[in-house]
Amino acid sequence: MASNLPAGGWSVKIVSLPASITFFRLAKILSLPKSRIFVSKVKSNEIPYAWINGFANEEEANTFATQWSGLSILGETIKCVAAAPRTNARNTLNSPRESLTFGIKTLPDNKLG
Repeated sequence: MASNLPAGGWSVKIVSLPASITFFRLAKILSLPKSRIFVSKVKSNEIPYAWINGFANEEEANTFATQWSGLSILGETIKCVAAAPRTNARNTLNSPRESLTFGIKTLPDNKLG
């Protein structure tokens, strides 16, 4: 299952959002650029959540999480948790071709006949 958390940089996950919240409205409430916000598409029985991306370090992410946790948005009390940067395995696959050829052997052409 893929994560919505981007590779690199600290993020904050916001849970217990109202299901009707949009990233436009959340950006306005939090006074952040829309480009830093990802709001999940909620399926039945899921708790709505959002990711706020682009924190430079752990301290900045924790400060934001502490500042906004407990805020009531449209009658729902949100909880914010800082999330450490994660690595992205796909970055390894997108590295220069030379690094991918180490285990490849050229096989002789098989001719039928």
